[in-house]
Amino acid sequence: MSHHTCRWLAVATSFALAVPVLASAAGGSRQPGPAACPAMAPPSLAALAVTTTFAPQDGTTIDAATSPPQPADADAEARAHAQERARFDRILVERSGLVVPAATPLALSAQQRVGIDGAVGREDRPKIGEAIDVGQAVDFAGADVAHLPHGGAALSRGVLGRADGGAFVWETALESAGAKALRVEFTDVALADGVQLFVYNEDGQVWGPFTGPGPDQAGTFWSPSVFGDTVRVHLSAADPAALAASRFTLARAMHLGMRAGALQDDIRERYATGPRPDNIDYCGAQVPDCTQNAVCWIDANPALATASDAIAHIEFVEGSSTYICTGAYLSQTGNAPQQPYFMTANHCLSTQASASTLEAFFKFRTAACNGTCPAQGSVPRVNGSTLVVTGALPSYPDFTFLRLSGFPTGGARLLGWTSGQVPEAASVMHMGHPAGSPLAFSFRRARLNNGSLPHPADWPEPTFLYSGLASSSSDWAGAIAGGSSGGPALLLGSDGSAPFVGQLLGAGYTQTSPDYCDPNGTSTVDGAFRVTYPRVSRYLYDRIFRSGFE
Repeated sequence: MSHHTCRWLAVATSFALAVPVLASAAGGSRQPGPAACPAMAPPSLAALAVTTTFAPQDGTTIDAATSPPQPADADAEARAHAQERARFDRILVERSGLVVPAATPLALSAQQRVGIDGAVGREDRPKIGEAIDVGQAVDFAGADVAHLPHGGAALSRGVLGRADGGAFVWETALESAGAKALRVEFTDVALADGVQLFVYNEDGQVWGPFTGPGPDQAGTFWSPSVFGDTVRVHLSAADPAALAASRFTLARAMHLGMRAGALQDDIRERYATGPRPDNIDYCGAQVPDCTQNAVCWIDANPALATASDAIAHIEFVEGSSTYICTGAYLSQTGNAPQQPYFMTANHCLSTQASASTLEAFFKFRTAACNGTCPAQGSVPRVNGSTLVVTGALPSYPDFTFLRLSGFPTGGARLLGWTSGQVPEAASVMHMGHPAGSPLAFSFRRARLNNGSLPHPADWPEPTFLYSGLASSSSDWAGAIAGGSSGGPALLLGSDGSAPFVGQLLGAGYTQTSPDYCDPNGTSTVDGAFRVTYPRVSRYLYDRIFRSGFE
């Protein structure tokens, strides 16, 4: 699929799955299309369960868990929306006395636009955005606040004025034609006490207030994404001394292109900003023909349904681009409250700089099997994360272990896991977000040391877990694709569990280009958690008894 970024390694039969996503501009139904359930009901998942019980000597097995209690979904959603609306109303009042100039137009190059909106071939990861330089320093030290005219005075691509309540207000806007969403990079951030910074759009989506040196206390940060092609930046200061002591730089704006469409359209719908555009394929994402809507498979299976609540579509910045992948929360032992530890792939992100920019979107799935695209307001999110430990291939199983900034509103499930050996021919199941689509499902049979399956030399066993080779139609279903990278590989236990056994790396293949719907010619490859476990066990498995002895 050309809409995913591919990764060529030393052997031309390996393909790491983090790729660009296309969104069609053609009209059509909002139904999932090719990604909907097949006409025939899926085979019983009970037949795919692993009946072997993992013995202690074969590894450690930990049950799934639930995040610490969070506010009830309905109450928390309503409260958060009311708080956001209050911030928006305050901004509208504060800026009412300003005459703000038109938004500063920003422009992508033709090459950049093709890179995020067109078919770009094989890349390292799915790319959905490109940064545009702004380079505007905003410093209030020399502003003549004593003689501000009615409507404000021009300052640093914006306007500085007074609100009716007496506060000093500065505002500007940036526009990038065709953007599905925008983020703003702030650098050299130093905001005095009483000074607050916001990013927002005219439909009422607001992020902030940002204070001091910013969220990470580092003086630099990327704002969360704001849907639409225009983002507004608003600053409010309580008094002239605080204003004069504040500064920041609008360094870059991140243009998120058409491939961000499915998710951003869902977010847009929450704000009731007009009719939702029609798309084709899987909620606007171009996916392999055999892609399966996960909801069709998990509706009748409690273990997989529970596991799906741990999985997130993730977006993050690296350098001048935004990429997409998948990841999931993992549970921990012990009596302490569960922490938001999160596993994804190293080839997705591997630095603290990228981890800080992460946006994780949970429960991004259709309302029902063959149902409409994600329901209004159905995508809880978490912004920001801390890099804990990471390991690059081929020495390590291509993993990145993060601590997210928290859990989404309403809480989350956390995946149980096992560090035991995956049995030969066990059904290795994947859930993720190919091409940035709503949650998709696939499975293949585990094949250990099977020379008939494509085994790229750069991805050796047992560091990597292989699955594929179907002898019948009941041996496989669905497909992975770019954007699925980092998503969890799960076994289905006969006891009703769905333990995590690794995270998706990509595909090995023998064809000129990979056919994700061919389980015999294309292998699915995961970083094996059995090998990763020693690197992360200190965070997940508390082996110290209360007496203090191990």
